[in-house]
Amino acid sequence: MQTSSGAACRHRRPIVRTIALARRAVAAGLAAAAVVGASAFCACGSDGPPDAVGNGDNPGDAGRQNTTDADDRKATDGAADARGPVPRTTPLCTLAGAPKATAGDVQVWGDEFGGGTIDSARWNVFRSGERQGTSLATFAAENLALTNGLLRITTTEGSLDPGYTYTTGRIDTAHHFARTYGRMDIRARLPIAPGVWYAMWARPWAETFPEIDIEVLAKAVPEVWLVNHWAGGSLPEEERRKALKVPAIDPTTFHVYSVIWKPALLEWRIDDVPMMQSDPDRGVPTSPIQWTINAWVGGWGGKPDGGTTFPTSFDVDYIRMYRQDGLIVDPQIRITEFSRPGGAPYNVPPYHARTDALELEVANFDEACFHVEMREGDRVLAVLDTPPFRFPLDVVPNGRHEFKFVATDGVRKAVVDTVTTTY
Repeated sequence: MQTSSGAACRHRRPIVRTIALARRAVAAGLAAAAVVGASAFCACGSDGPPDAVGNGDNPGDAGRQNTTDADDRKATDGAADARGPVPRTTPLCTLAGAPKATAGDVQVWGDEFGGGTIDSARWNVFRSGERQGTSLATFAAENLALTNGLLRITTTEGSLDPGYTYTTGRIDTAHHFARTYGRMDIRARLPIAPGVWYAMWARPWAETFPEIDIEVLAKAVPEVWLVNHWAGGSLPEEERRKALKVPAIDPTTFHVYSVIWKPALLEWRIDDVPMMQSDPDRGVPTSPIQWTINAWVGGWGGKPDGGTTFPTSFDVDYIRMYRQDGLIVDPQIRITEFSRPGGAPYNVPPYHARTDALELEVANFDEACFHVEMREGDRVLAVLDTPPFRFPLDVVPNGRHEFKFVATDGVRKAVVDTVTTTY
């Protein structure tokens, strides 16, 4: 397999560093330019039968679980308190030319889980108090760890959330990484723990369906399910999903679980052996998707019993995303929501407090050498080049504003506009 090329220097995956950009102020209470940003640089290196009800009670329910608490992953990490052009201490990373349509697989994103902490530029970590659907467990950051080059997600007895019996872990790429088409490989091993099951799944960044699932049900005889949902509700089973229970596989040893996604086709593989394909003309996403890795307790897997030993953990060796067969996809950008410090969403446009922030998501800049500009008229108000892309609104005074957000790698770009009134 090949590595991505076309940037100012060739790299296997980007190395990201964060730089606090200089703040300036002028006398008499007038605000001057100041923005806290991040800068990325290229590091030259070497190649390195389910139901869709959505409550966790049936196979394939990984993605249709209702989060009931405010998502504190969306807290604003720092608000600029001034306005004007952005001073930068390092140049932005830009491509030397357009991405090349190289044949074969070219890695464009991934995580080898080799550091000491989970990479916040790649993942959201679900924290204490967040819970989903009919699961008997809540999520906590303490149930996620990197150890010996592995991501370990541990399920334990006890919970800080009243009414719940267990705690487990979840990470996802929302607001950090999304892509249209390609190949996903995830190498993992999963224990046998009755009542605990595991999911590696994806869905479009702005929709519920179609959904792509790889799930392991940890019964006395473990079951591996490959599931594709394209609709929910009361439709007959054959009109809303397709699934395969994989025979004769031991998930307690490492396997590579893969999804190959091309226009009009999904294919699930285990250790590169094809297992299932999507039905013709349905079930295949056409917009960028995001990936989630998590454990679940109860639901269609049944409740833990005398044969379940806690704590129980499953390990992920790596996750890798590839561009396939030279398929270059146009970059995209979208506004996801306004948010307030502390993570509470604030979706009542067009009026927003200056303490709010505007969140955006970007997809299909494969070389990871891009940045997002917040503009008003001919002024650049803020620049970010490391996700998550959260732009505080206190870079502007009170009043009506027409913002333009431009994501670019120096060659390609994606643009989105919005109008709001700040107070």
